[in-house]
Amino acid sequence: MDTRDPSVALYDFIEIYANFFEEVCALEQEKLAVLRSGEIPQIQQMITRQQAIAKRMENIEGKRMALQQAAGMAQYTFKEILAEAPAEDRARLKMLFDRIRTEIANIKYLNEKSMVCARTRLQMIKDPQGDLPVCGYSRQKNGRGLGSLLIMETKV
Repeated sequence: MDTRDPSVALYDFIEIYANFFEEVCALEQEKLAVLRSGEIPQIQQMITRQQAIAKRMENIEGKRMALQQAAGMAQYTFKEILAEAPAEDRARLKMLFDRIRTEIANIKYLNEKSMVCARTRLQMIKDPQGDLPVCGYSRQKNGRGLGSLLIMETKV
């Protein structure tokens, strides 16, 4: 059992939380590559890995919520946690929250690309004579064109 101040335990856990999302993002990149390859054994292995990471995410979210509850910050957003943090912890926490936010945005982006790829693969199975590009990704209908960049390469 952790006997430290609940707020300190939460602040320390946030680094573990950020590292976890970096790991998830790396797995999303692998998933996209595997889907593009079309190799069924690799796709099956990736499904198993995705299921394991989903279970880990459930556990890590449970721990985060419990730590926030113990620290008296149960319903707080990252911004509110940052405002409550001692001045000496704010810079580190802000950096961690920014990492988390960036990784989550990248995960969403990569997952969107993976979904398009999977749909394209399924369409190719349904219509093997079709002229569909392999995992073609067009955001044209959203007005972004084919030149969409990874979120990390986008200037803010």
